[in-house]
Amino acid sequence: MQQKVSTKFGMLFAALCAALSLMLVPQLAYAHDVLTESTPERDSTVETTPSEVRLQFSGQPLDGQGLTNLIRITDEQGNQWQDGDVVVEGYDLAILTCEGMPQGDYTVAYRVVYSDGHTGEENFSFTNADPDAPEEGAPQDCGEAVSAADEETAPTEEETVASEEDTPTPSDAGEASNEDAATSIPTWVWVAGGVGVVVVAGIVFLLMRGTRTPGDSEDPADD
Repeated sequence: MQQKVSTKFGMLFAALCAALSLMLVPQLAYAHDVLTESTPERDSTVETTPSEVRLQFSGQPLDGQGLTNLIRITDEQGNQWQDGDVVVEGYDLAILTCEGMPQGDYTVAYRVVYSDGHTGEENFSFTNADPDAPEEGAPQDCGEAVSAADEETAPTEEETVASEEDTPTPSDAGEASNEDAATSIPTWVWVAGGVGVVVVAGIVFLLMRGTRTPGDSEDPADD
């Protein structure tokens, strides 16, 4: 009798593990790569002007025809200090910086094509505190400098607020990306997971009922 009980508990444990595995299938299909390391680091202050910006991901970014990875390095005035195009090196995205980057705060905005084919857009900041760097300046024959016309046509505070209200926030963009990722999971994954959970649930139900075979005796003395 004890052996039968042990067998039932073993089958129950195996069934529960199978159910959990099936429930995790859609989640695994949904997972994206993540940024694991950056140079300069997020929210860091560097004492030497960076010669490049390098981003490392948990998966290898995709590259090729029709696929575009971007990195933009922007100062507080709106000047862009990236030099050339982004290169994919293994799990890294990298881009050179223009010479003459002045001291100050910078925003690194990037767009990456993850290894699963989806795209992600994020940004972070760093501060250049290189004592040998100029206090101000604009990129020359490199990147993209803000022209005087751009400064004169800068939006008013009311226009800026209206623009911010109409522009999706990073959280909204993340939610939209999540919805796209969820709808991109193949239908068979959900169907297989659902059928598997139902089957396992049935097995668990039968085991919990403690059904007996016709040969089992209800008389404790027979044990």
